[in-house]
Amino acid sequence: MNTSSMLQVGSVLRGIYRIEKQLASGGFGNTYMATNIEFGDQVAIKEFFVKGVTERDETTGSVSVSNITNYEKFRQQKEKFKKEARRLRQFNNPHIVSVHDLFEDNGTAYYVMDYIDGESLSERMKRTGKPLTEQEVKGLLPQILYALKTVHDEKLWHLDIKPGNIMMDKSGNAFLIDFGASKQMDTERGGATAKTAIAYTSGYAPREQIEQNYSKFGPWTDIYALGATLYAVLTNNHPPIPSAIDDDESPDKHIALPFPDGVSHEMRNLVLFMMRTNRTERPQTVDVLIHAFNTASASSQREGAGNANRQAGTNANTHKQRSEEPHNETEAVSEETMFKSGTADEKTKYSAQSRSAESRLSSKTKSEETAFTPRQTNNTTNSSPNSKPSYQPVYDEDDSSERALNNFIIVCVICFLMGLAIYCILQCSSPGGSLTVEDTNNAQTETFISSDTSDDATYGKKDVTYPNMGTGVYEGGLQNGEPHGHGTINYSSGMTFIGDFQNGQTHGHGVLKSATGTVLFDGTYENGKRKEGTTTYEDGRTFTGTYDWDGTRKEGTLKSANGEVLFKGTFDIIGNYDTGYGKEEGGSGVDAFVYVGNFKDGSWNGEGTETWPNEKRSNHAYKYKGNFVSNERSGYGTVYFNSGGYYKGEWKNGDRCGNGTEFYADHTYKTGIWENDKLVTETERGTWN
Repeated sequence: MNTSSMLQVGSVLRGIYRIEKQLASGGFGNTYMATNIEFGDQVAIKEFFVKGVTERDETTGSVSVSNITNYEKFRQQKEKFKKEARRLRQFNNPHIVSVHDLFEDNGTAYYVMDYIDGESLSERMKRTGKPLTEQEVKGLLPQILYALKTVHDEKLWHLDIKPGNIMMDKSGNAFLIDFGASKQMDTERGGATAKTAIAYTSGYAPREQIEQNYSKFGPWTDIYALGATLYAVLTNNHPPIPSAIDDDESPDKHIALPFPDGVSHEMRNLVLFMMRTNRTERPQTVDVLIHAFNTASASSQREGAGNANRQAGTNANTHKQRSEEPHNETEAVSEETMFKSGTADEKTKYSAQSRSAESRLSSKTKSEETAFTPRQTNNTTNSSPNSKPSYQPVYDEDDSSERALNNFIIVCVICFLMGLAIYCILQCSSPGGSLTVEDTNNAQTETFISSDTSDDATYGKKDVTYPNMGTGVYEGGLQNGEPHGHGTINYSSGMTFIGDFQNGQTHGHGVLKSATGTVLFDGTYENGKRKEGTTTYEDGRTFTGTYDWDGTRKEGTLKSANGEVLFKGTFDIIGNYDTGYGKEEGGSGVDAFVYVGNFKDGSWNGEGTETWPNEKRSNHAYKYKGNFVSNERSGYGTVYFNSGGYYKGEWKNGDRCGNGTEFYADHTYKTGIWENDKLVTETERGTWN
C-alpha cells in the first residue's frame, strides 16, 4: 500500500477522530479505521482522494490538487463524494452501513460510518481460495435483497454490485456498501439521471450499462450485477461479459457460465434468470426476484427430500451413471425455451424493442408486476424428480391486442408523415415570391423562385460601420436595406467577420478573424453583442464562456497561451476575477508572489496557497497553505520557512493569532497562544522528527 497517499496512523481529524488503521485505498478514496476520542467508539472513515490528481503533504497531511487544470474535476468529484454520503445517510436498513458525520478537513472531504469487523466477499474468496457454499449464499442473499429493495424504494440504482462491495461481519451479517457509482432514478422518463459517463466493473455490468444507455437503466440493471455476483461467489470465477453469454449457443449456457457440481439446478437457474442479457427477460423488480428465490428454495427442498428417498433404493454405480446422463426431455425443453433468446434472435429483439415493451418498462404500473412474474413451466404431475423450474416472462393476456393497437397507431403515424412530406414538396415547388440578387457594381439583377413571400429580401453589398470595429463592406442577405441573414464583413483594418445577422446587427453564430487569419472570436451574438463563445487575446490567452451586455467576460474559463487554467468562475463588471478558482501573480523582486486558490468578491477567500518563489527571501516564508479572508491569511493554515521550520495553526489578518505550533529548524517546537504574530502564552514544548 502506498502510505504516502494515505493519512498516517495517529492523525486526528476534526479534533475527535484518531486514525488507528489504514484499511483500503482506491482510485477515488481511502478508508480508515478510527476511534471517536469523545466516546471511544470505533468507526470507519472514508476520505476523498483522487490518485493522479491530488497529492498529500506528508508533513501536514493536507491534500491539494497537483495541477490547477484538474481543480474543476476535483471539485466535481468531491461534490459527488459528499452526495454519496448523503445518500447513504438517508437509508434506514440494518444491511446498509449508517453514515454519522460529513465534514471537510485537510483540503478534502470525509464521511464517518459504521465500522464493520469483517471482510468483503472478494477478500474472503482470496483468503480461502474457495467459493462460498450454496447454503452460505442462501443465508446472505435475503439480506442483500432487503438492502437492495430499500435502495430502489428510494429511487436509486446502485450500479456497482460485486463481491468487493458486499461485506460480511464475523456474525454472518451481510452489508451492501460503496454507493459511489449510484444514480438517481429519472422519475419522469424512467432510467437514470446522468450527465457524465458511469464507470462499471467488467463482468458485473449488463449490456445497457456498458452502452451507457441511461434510459434503459432500472432495477433489472442491479439485478444483473447481483446475479453475476452470485455466479462469482458460487464458482470463484470472474463472470463473463454479456457478449460472451450471447456467443454461447448451448441450451443451458454451460460454456459461458459453468457451475460446480455442488450448485443445485434451482440456484443455477435463478442466477441464469438474473443474468439474462436481454433486460426485459430478467426479474424486473426485487419483489419479483424475492418470489423467484423463494420458489427456487422451496423446489430445492422438495428435490432434496425426493433424492433422499430415492437414494435408499439406488446403488452407487447407478447413481453415478444417472448423474452423468443428459437431462430428461422435460428439462431440456424447459431450458431451451428459457434461453431461446440467447442467440442472434435475442440481439435483434434487444436492438429493436417493440413500442409496447418499452411502454411497459417506462410506466411503473401494476400490470408490469404481473407481466414479468416468474412461473414454473414444469408440469408438477408429470415431471420427473430431476426436472428443474424454469423462470419465464409471462405476458398479460391482452398483450396481443395491445400490440395490434400499437401497430395500427404506427401505420397511422407513417401515413400522416408521408402526407406531410408530399405537402411540403408541393409547397416548396410552387412559386411563392422572389429573391432578388443585386450587384451594386452594376444595375443587373437576377431573380430566383423562392417560397419567401417577402418582397424586400435581397442579396447584395453595403457599406457598414460598427462601434469598436470601424468601417467595412458587408456582403450577404439584406432586408429593408440592412444586413439580415448570413453574410460577410471585410473591415478596412483587414479583419473579417462571417456569420448571421438580424435587422442590421450580428445575431446568431459568427466568427471574427484578424488580418492574419487568426480567429479572435468564435461563438454566438445577440443584438450585436457577444453572448457565448471563445475569445482569443493578443497575448495568446483565451476565454471561453458567457459575456455581459457590454461584451465583457461574465462567467467561464480563462486560460494562458499554453493552455493553463488561470481562472474559472464569474468575473466582475470590468472583466476581472470575481468568484471562483484561479491563479494570480503579482509583486516584484523578493516580494513576487503566486496565489492559487479560491476567490470570492474579487479577493482571495477560502482555501488557497500563496508562494514566494524568489530564493533571496532568506529567513522568510516561501509558502503558505490554508484559509484566506479578503486577501489575508485568516483561519487555519501552515506557513513554511526557508530555514526549514514551519508554523501550523490559526491566523487572523495575515498574522499568527490563536492556537498554533511553530516547528523550528533545530527540530524543537513550541505550542501555545499567539497574538500579532508572537507567542504570548506557551503551553507545550518539545522535539519533532
